[in-house]
Amino acid sequence: MNATQSSGSGHSITAIRWLTFLMFTMFAMTTDSVGVIIPVILKDFHLSMMAAGSFHYAPMTAIGIAAILFGFMAVRLGRKPTILIGLSLFALNSYLFAVGNSFALFLVLLIISGISIGIFKTGALALIGDISRSTVDHTSTMNTVEGFFGVGAIIGPAIVALLLSQGVSWKYLYVIAGTLCMILILIAALTKYPKRTGEQTPMNLGHTLKMTCNPFAFSFSMGIFLYVGVETAIYVWMPTLLTGYSGPKLLMWRRRMRFRFFSCCAQVDVFLVHWFSDIFRGRGCSRFSPEPFFSALQARCSARRMWPWCCYRYRDSS
Repeated sequence: MNATQSSGSGHSITAIRWLTFLMFTMFAMTTDSVGVIIPVILKDFHLSMMAAGSFHYAPMTAIGIAAILFGFMAVRLGRKPTILIGLSLFALNSYLFAVGNSFALFLVLLIISGISIGIFKTGALALIGDISRSTVDHTSTMNTVEGFFGVGAIIGPAIVALLLSQGVSWKYLYVIAGTLCMILILIAALTKYPKRTGEQTPMNLGHTLKMTCNPFAFSFSMGIFLYVGVETAIYVWMPTLLTGYSGPKLLMWRRRMRFRFFSCCAQVDVFLVHWFSDIFRGRGCSRFSPEPFFSALQARCSARRMWPWCCYRYRDSS
């Protein structure tokens, strides 16, 4: 971060921040909507749960592999070309969903979508480091990015539900995301990026793979892996588990509303952490951080929210 010097005005830095926020919102609209899409494709293509689950496994695996294989592009090619390449590939690929009608084609498109996300996401994360003046500023920006990712995770499933209720295919969610991506491409092309100064470490695939041997990087990655695993159980598979419930309609409505309420609270939590962190640091309480408190509270709510459904599925299977 110290090796970066902003060559633009404060307006360009603001534009970069909002560009990053909207990029994460856009791709979260698609990746976190598969939970609503899976019950539909189970019926349309007569798939097993394992086969339908590939709608989630395929893009997530592609994102991870692309981040490792193409992460060095942000240094070798630069932030702007990397972001433009990733966004262009994502937009073109999203529009192809409108003409697809087979499960195999959709799966290929999801893999390409994951690769494109892995490319521009890496460039965006590197760009956040460029515009951050300190580690505190970087943490604050990343908290906001996570919050906007959560906003996309709420908007995406809502759009799919609205489309399905109007008799429109879920495929047009990707058309909407592709259109939003075209706007982001225009913003990314016109925005002035900060220039990097000083000596830069050469980046290649070998350097990226060496990072896996770093115990701190490995431990941090495993922590994210476990967190996303729990999150996936709620956001991706909960709508599918709900399709098998045949109890009273009032109870069904209450449980659905509780799930949506939990989804909203989980994202409000991120913005609250950002707000409280700024308040306490501004008052000189630099050693106090509200993140562990909110993380523990969210984990407790997640466990409490999942337990009744685990019991229900166990009872149903037995």
